[in-house]
Amino acid sequence: MMSHIARQQRVLGVKQMSVSIFRRVHAPARARAAPADSSTQQQQQTVLLDVMDTIIQDPFFEHMPRFFNISFKELLAAKHPTAWVEFESGVINQDQLFAKFFADGRSFDGQALIDYMVH
Repeated sequence: MMSHIARQQRVLGVKQMSVSIFRRVHAPARARAAPADSSTQQQQQTVLLDVMDTIIQDPFFEHMPRFFNISFKELLAAKHPTAWVEFESGVINQDQLFAKFFADGRSFDGQALIDYMVH
């Protein structure tokens, strides 16, 4: 059973809304076998996989508009322009996101939103 905090992080956490998987692809074995000195540098490639709405459902597009009983277009127009980005980057916490979510300052039950998206 997932804890309440884990559920909140899964639903609204930074990793949920901007989930990306990083995988290092190392240089061929010949390059790795070369002696390490200042003139030999291994090249590494990073592969970024965007898994939102492929492996993981993104609640922003469907659940949130339904919860607020508005269309997605209306949600985009009503939300604060920077609150979500600030939350994802760790500038504000979840409670601050809920307080700042709408540009007009209207309030809502943040826990009810989480419960709606989790179930």
